[in-house]
Parts: sequence; structure tokens; C-alpha cells
Amino acid sequence: MIDMTGIFGDKNAPAHHDGHPRILALANQKGGVGKTTTAINLGTALAAIGERVLIVDLDPQGNASTGLGIDRRNRNCSTYDVLIGEAKLRDAIMPTAVPRLHIASSTMDLSGVTARSVCAMRSPI
Repeated sequence: MIDMTGIFGDKNAPAHHDGHPRILALANQKGGVGKTTTAINLGTALAAIGERVLIVDLDPQGNASTGLGIDRRNRNCSTYDVLIGEAKLRDAIMPTAVPRLHIASSTMDLSGVTARSVCAMRSPI
């Protein structure tokens, strides 16, 4: 379980009725099926009804980040840095123009994580 305490800059993590954050994952290996569009629209809709939302962009193309107005030049810390252990998730989070909607942005560096993972899996143990 990911500790969401302090992710939004305070001690009140977004919580469901049982006190735990709700985690929704949109995943499909096939491209062009609307994962990014769904994530942006669902996140915006939830933020509009008062929920605090964090979108974690794990696509090296970073289209969710771009779609939420995060300029590539402003992505100083990304999900790549988090996955390789050089940063904490809270360091990669940026606010968007939508109140209560934040994003952990992605960069092209993220494609290196996949390459590293494949190499590690093929290496003898």
C-alpha cells in the first residue's frame, strides 16, 4: 500500500469512507483505446465534485501530463525519478489548472525503465 500522507501537502490524504484512499487504475496494452482521455476526464470530473485527485502518468510519451497543461520543460522531477528511487512521489507531483487535480508527470526517460527491467529479467541471477 502506498502511504498517501502528505502527498497533497497536508496530512489529510484523499480518503474514501473507510479512511483509505481510493485507487483507480486504467490499463490496457493496446494503444489508442482512450486510457489517457479517460484518466484526464475522470480525474477532472472527480475534482469538480470535490474529490482530491492524483493522476500518475506512467506513459513515456507523457500525454496525460501534456493534456493537463504541464509543459515538458517544467517536468524537473518525474515518475521516472520515482521509479528508479531517486525521488519520492510527492516530489514529482504538480498542480494543474483544475482545482484539486494534481499529476505526477512523465518524461521520455520513463522508456528507460522498461529497457532496464527487460535487461534485469534476462540477466542470470
